[in-house]
Amino acid sequence: MVDIAGAKVRNFEVTRCVTRHNQDLHIEEAMLEHVFEYGVSGTEAGEHRGQGLFLPRTYGCKMSGTVVALNAACGAAFELRLASVNQGSRRST
Repeated sequence: MVDIAGAKVRNFEVTRCVTRHNQDLHIEEAMLEHVFEYGVSGTEAGEHRGQGLFLPRTYGCKMSGTVVALNAACGAAFELRLASVNQGSRRST
């Protein structure tokens, strides 16, 4: 596992996974899947457009990946999984 700017990156056989944790903030269980819908916001109406989590899921899907929200002990976590392009060792340039 590698730590890149506070996000944990884990290597799998066919995917790469990045998990970002928010400290102390949890998402209501009933909202975990809905937070990725367009227009959904955790703040009062009018303050935000509700695009913050909609966009990563949309782009993740276009790249054959997944984005999920989950609650961890320390707070909410967001996990991005993308298909691995290079499963071998890196070539130096």
